[in-house]
Amino acid sequence: MNIRVETDRRIERFCKWLGRYGRWSKFLDEIAGAICPAFVNPLLLPAAAGEHSPLSRPMFTSKVHGQPIVWDTNPGPAPSPRADGGEAGDPPHSAKCAPMQYHGMHGAPCGLNLGGTDDDTMCPYGAEAGLWWRFNIPGLGNVYYIDCCGVNVNWTVWCRWAKEPNWCGGKGNNQYSCTLTILQKDMHVGADGFADPNYYVPIGPPSQ
Repeated sequence: MNIRVETDRRIERFCKWLGRYGRWSKFLDEIAGAICPAFVNPLLLPAAAGEHSPLSRPMFTSKVHGQPIVWDTNPGPAPSPRADGGEAGDPPHSAKCAPMQYHGMHGAPCGLNLGGTDDDTMCPYGAEAGLWWRFNIPGLGNVYYIDCCGVNVNWTVWCRWAKEPNWCGGKGNNQYSCTLTILQKDMHVGADGFADPNYYVPIGPPSQ
């Protein structure tokens, strides 16, 4: 086996292991923050429209912005009552982001940007499903926002309810595409505790 490929595979598995939420998580976060603080701060935000430079730093910690990276069914944080999140360089907040499922989103809903519908359960063809953040939305419970990564999307709808980093986690060269909104009851999680990409990436030829 190619030594470089095997080394990359082992490092990826090690990083995922460190990312698991458990009794050592807080301790590992503190150690990582003390030794290499640059690693534990997000670098690329979805707000950086058109500025898709790769994230050169791996994600070692169990949490980012207080959100668990791997599957956790405890209630997420409450969403903001106002669309005052995002970043200075974001596109303007769209009125189409009013439905409750979007009230924890920072980014472009996939459905509203790809097909013009609120069916935000599928990434665009050629994309990869990244990591997620979540909010506990009144009347809906936990809503998981999964970033799709790796392809260009011409954003026409942008939501600024929250302020979240790029959650690609290295998928798709860390190029943000759009974001899914998945209710907790509809989440499909793989054995590694991350979103199962088989459910969120379409199979077949790209749409013309």
